[in-house]
Amino acid sequence: MEEIDGREMPKQEEEGMIITRKIEIACRNKDQYPLLQDYLKQCRLMANKAMTNYYILWQEMLENKPKNQTQKDYFLKKHGCSFQNTGYRYLGRCFEGMPSYLRRDVANRVYQDFRADLKNGLLKGERSLRNYRTGYLPLHNKDIQLCKEETSSDYLLRWRMGIEFVLLFGRDRSGNRIIADRLIEGTYRVSGSQIYKDWRKKKWFVLLCVEIPQQDNNLDETVVVGVDLGLSTPAVCALSNGMARAYIGSSNLLKRFEMQKKQRSRQREFIPATNKHGRQKVVKAIYAMKDKERRFVHSFNHVISKKIIQFALKHKAAVIRMEDLSGYNGDETVLRNWSYYELQSMIEYKAEKEKIRVEKIPACYTSRACSQCGFIAEENRKTQAQFECVKCGFKENADYNAALNIARGGVKIPEENQENFGENE
Repeated sequence: MEEIDGREMPKQEEEGMIITRKIEIACRNKDQYPLLQDYLKQCRLMANKAMTNYYILWQEMLENKPKNQTQKDYFLKKHGCSFQNTGYRYLGRCFEGMPSYLRRDVANRVYQDFRADLKNGLLKGERSLRNYRTGYLPLHNKDIQLCKEETSSDYLLRWRMGIEFVLLFGRDRSGNRIIADRLIEGTYRVSGSQIYKDWRKKKWFVLLCVEIPQQDNNLDETVVVGVDLGLSTPAVCALSNGMARAYIGSSNLLKRFEMQKKQRSRQREFIPATNKHGRQKVVKAIYAMKDKERRFVHSFNHVISKKIIQFALKHKAAVIRMEDLSGYNGDETVLRNWSYYELQSMIEYKAEKEKIRVEKIPACYTSRACSQCGFIAEENRKTQAQFECVKCGFKENADYNAALNIARGGVKIPEENQENFGENE
């Protein structure tokens, strides 16, 4: 990664992985809150100006760069610096009063976002130019210090700005206190982090990016875990080379339907009226129910993904296979009431931590194909829970049968029968 302001920006090493911990914080000196809020506003303005500047300069480069000239040479010749450093220099001219390290960290963050947006189709019109609506304070790992005060046992985050924050762990169900202890001991390291304010809750938080060294789990490349995600059972795991299985979780749909019913009821009660107090009361109830449902789903997915990883580690599996659900055109009610994408994302980053490789295979016919003889027929699925092959008579739990097909790499339709099957189930 390039340098900005003469300092190398943080980067992830090959032997470690980055996790993010959200921790509530409070200023020791309450008189410093107005200063923090001003910095939040200025950082948001800097981020939006830097994004616009990167976009304009990139467009100019595409129009004016000679064909035989590289992008790097173009910017060095025209601007005297790399493309990444143009953002820092631009912010230096527009925000002279801001500390240089804040300008540097904002420019680096925006540069990474801009490069990501380019890959996701920004110039093709598939993505609009990013707009930062809320402010954040970037924290370089060299600008902060985490320590524990002996007299009060408080965990303190000291920032280069001369501001001290107290870390508020609350009930600490996520084990953030243990993470903080390991950071202080030096077992873990802090990477790029940031501070932001939740304006609705009127609370301040730090997003600590923690680099964790990976451990060697002696995984077996021949062992693959197939994971079938469903509604009656959230996740069913099967091994590619054995009979071990795991049925993880129970259906959360009933509880979610109840939450959404209450949510719709509150929304019907929301009638724009002159009574400001009554309006605010209903709005507050609507947001409270949204937050409750979101926390429930997030916690539920964390539990499911953790148990899937534990199953894989128990059997020394080096690979986890799941269905590729991108572009899925199934029942909209099902999609709305089950966060497949979030669950799969959690499985992926937790697997990366344990050096387990995650593969996605086509979802076609995994629930209709017999895992023993390979015969595909809609009649094989007798009920939602029971699978019985009409050709060989194999009987098994339908979700486990699908998980076996996933573990073995998906369903391959014989060439002579491909014309009888569509692209999707």
